[in-house]
Amino acid sequence: MHLRWPFVGREPELDQVAQALATGQGIVLAGDAGVGKSRLLGEALDQTAASGLRVLHVRATRSSGAVPLGAFAPLLPVDDAAASLVRAREAILAREPAVLAIDDAHALDDASAALAHQLVTQDGVRVLATVRRGEDVPDAIVGLWKDGLCERLDLDPLTRDASQPPRIHSVAD
Repeated sequence: MHLRWPFVGREPELDQVAQALATGQGIVLAGDAGVGKSRLLGEALDQTAASGLRVLHVRATRSSGAVPLGAFAPLLPVDDAAASLVRAREAILAREPAVLAIDDAHALDDASAALAHQLVTQDGVRVLATVRRGEDVPDAIVGLWKDGLCERLDLDPLTRDASQPPRIHSVAD
């Protein structure tokens, strides 16, 4: 049995993500390390999948960023591990995603960032991505919000009050 911490304090942001995706736009969650970007992304993906939309999820790392299309390798056919951008795009589109989630998009290699940009601009795939403030972000990912293709939502740390689960009051209280 997998237990998860309760999701608290980011309900308005979760609603904003859901609204952006429902209107056909993507969203990039930006913030410092440890602020909760990945947790918010996970909650949004659960909601999105529950609504019936097909979601693909990749996680970029420094290691995968050293390999062209490294973050997308788990979604590509084995014989296409070093696929061209065109073949990688075809392989992703064959999975018919409505939403592509990219955790830590700042760590994408240039080919992966270009693939994500093409999926948005040419194929109408919505992107839900996280980027860490203070990191160099590939131009193709920056272009998603700079060109108005995605919203950018900056996350600040939760206050102490916001990070507490709601208190259940008893009759004696």
